Amino acid sequence: MNEDTGIRLRICDSAGKWHITLDGAGPWIIGRDAACEVVISDNRASRRHAVLRRSSRGLVVEDLGSSNGTRIDGRAIEGTAPFPGGSQLQFG
Repeated sequence: MNEDTGIRLRICDSAGKWHITLDGAGPWIIGRDAACEVVISDNRASRRHAVLRRSSRGLVVEDLGSSNGTRIDGRAIEGTAPFPGGSQLQFG
């Protein structure tokens, strides 16, 4: 996957709906902590909930031992899983 291609995410959390574009090689930490690259406002998310990475096979997401789990298109993941374009990532 080409790191020159920005990754566009649509976020829906307690702060509302918004979009973010992730540039560069990553990885990008997602969680409630202000130090995360993608900060979400949702009490079901851990401070450092998951990480999104580029790989030779596309994007992958890894749950970082969160309390409430991570799902892709409604299916719970353990460890690392592919994150195809158009998929929905859910926390909690």
